[in-house]
Amino acid sequence: MPPPALSVSDLTHPHYERLLREWFKWRLCYEGGQRFIDFYLQQWSKRETIPDFMARKLISYAPCFAKAAINEVKNSIFQRMVDVTRLGGSQTYQNAVDGLDNGVDLLGSSMNSFIGRKILPELLTMSKIGVFVDMPNVTMPTLADQTIAQKRNLRPYIYYYPAEDIRSWIYDDTEDPNEFSSILLRDYYYDYEPETKLPTTQKMRFRHLWKEDGKVYAKFYTETGQVVDQRGNLIDEPILLDIPNIPFVVFELSDSLLHDIANYQIALLNMESSDLLYALRANFPFYTEQFNPQAENPFFRPPDQPQAGTPGLAADAQTAKPQEIITGPQQGRKYPTGTERPGFIHPSPEPLRVSMEKGMRMREDIRQLLNLAITNLQAKMASAESKGFDERSLESGLSYIGLELENGERKIAKFWAAYENVRNPQQATVNYPEKYTLRSEEDRRKDADQLEKLMPAIPSLTFRKEVSKQIVDLTLGVRVSRETLDKINQEIDKAKQIDTDWQAIASDVQNGLVSNDTASQARGYPTGEAEKAAKDHADRLKRIQEAQTPPSENQPASPAARGLADQGGNGDGKKEKEPSREAATSDTGKRGVRGAGQSPPQPEG
Repeated sequence: MPPPALSVSDLTHPHYERLLREWFKWRLCYEGGQRFIDFYLQQWSKRETIPDFMARKLISYAPCFAKAAINEVKNSIFQRMVDVTRLGGSQTYQNAVDGLDNGVDLLGSSMNSFIGRKILPELLTMSKIGVFVDMPNVTMPTLADQTIAQKRNLRPYIYYYPAEDIRSWIYDDTEDPNEFSSILLRDYYYDYEPETKLPTTQKMRFRHLWKEDGKVYAKFYTETGQVVDQRGNLIDEPILLDIPNIPFVVFELSDSLLHDIANYQIALLNMESSDLLYALRANFPFYTEQFNPQAENPFFRPPDQPQAGTPGLAADAQTAKPQEIITGPQQGRKYPTGTERPGFIHPSPEPLRVSMEKGMRMREDIRQLLNLAITNLQAKMASAESKGFDERSLESGLSYIGLELENGERKIAKFWAAYENVRNPQQATVNYPEKYTLRSEEDRRKDADQLEKLMPAIPSLTFRKEVSKQIVDLTLGVRVSRETLDKINQEIDKAKQIDTDWQAIASDVQNGLVSNDTASQARGYPTGEAEKAAKDHADRLKRIQEAQTPPSENQPASPAARGLADQGGNGDGKKEKEPSREAATSDTGKRGVRGAGQSPPQPEG
């Protein structure tokens, strides 16, 4: 008897089966929450009962440090999305990527928003996500044969498939190894209540697309294997798509960034749950008292007698009772001679302190392992130990992620154009930024300050220009476009002087080491500004001189003595004022000086 036919719901790729368990763990580690706790919080041992374990689970929390590290990488890439350029393509494509006309997903999302909110988190955590480029009424015989009125409201749109819903696939190695010749996807859809039109249940179906004789066909299967169309109607023939390739794009990294740090977060969950329970239950001191086993303690309740003032029960005579002591802040105690005084003691905090220190170390390890994962995304890169986690390796890993996004988005643009114009598609050009960084603003500023201090130490204009470019790259490299950076670098190359310290430049001008024109350009002023400033300065000196009291015929004017220090020479200002400072010409017999420079009183006569 032949074996029963395999249901389409059971068809999965071997690679899918190998990674399904890992995908489940990575997704829960990133999502966190109660599901993560329910699946990965472990019972200690037989010494912890089921009720105790359930009570500990109720107070446990998810230490989502891996999620925070992933989000930091996501945000560092997402903040550069504003520099992505998308040129060409149809007007509907340009409007959609800008978020117009209901956006790229018919839900109002721009392409940057769709990539940042949907694609990036899945790509970094699961290492794989698919995007389907679809179009309403694509099952009509031929798009090219439709009228303008029919085409007016029709345009492509996109939606994504998580890694778990890409069930099986075959790459098309005859034309383009990055495209598929057959693929099986899993869809979800809702059943709606007829009167309110609200969803009631979620159902599953499978979508199979394949290429045959240069054409693309599609079939939809229910969970039981029945062939239906997109509306759930039973059909016999496959659906023909009027496009040359399967419109499915896979964004994929060589490995998930959670591959190594997921287990760290699971271990951290169990450790911090244990620490929390220890802190709650061991936070109470307990009473201790010495006793002499050879003597009877009169403060213990006898096993067969009730306490004083308490009526006895019939069972008291037959049942032994635990030893009881009444203690408290208002209750005194007697203790036998020669024994230590009773007191309260508490457990040692050392076990909890050591466990908390280990937890802190594990949090730091999560971040280091994430950096290592980013560094190892490129196969040709050296090990992180040999490079010491240098920033160029990390930036290369981030650039690798950016290139994968760029490659996938270019395929989306290709399929978008194929839907709109089968005979002569006008595909858009997509370019992503070249550099990304995980460094904080404070780290970049410190490095820029160190480079700035290094500039005056080397008497080379070329060296100073190159260091200036590095400073620009550190401070603005991830904030401005490549065109702006190129313009800044060109201005640096054209500069005649790099040192922009105004105090140093002013000192050089005063000491006659540099001309006013060169100093003005070094400060970034336009060409010819020094000549205008010299004229303004001369006019200012003239106005000051005219405002001063005109000199008498017997005593010539001294510019320096009247506020024109620039026109004074050979100390003539001091010479003119010297007679007024003589004690012999003073009415008080004292020198005519003020302040700290005043001389002691001179003798009269």
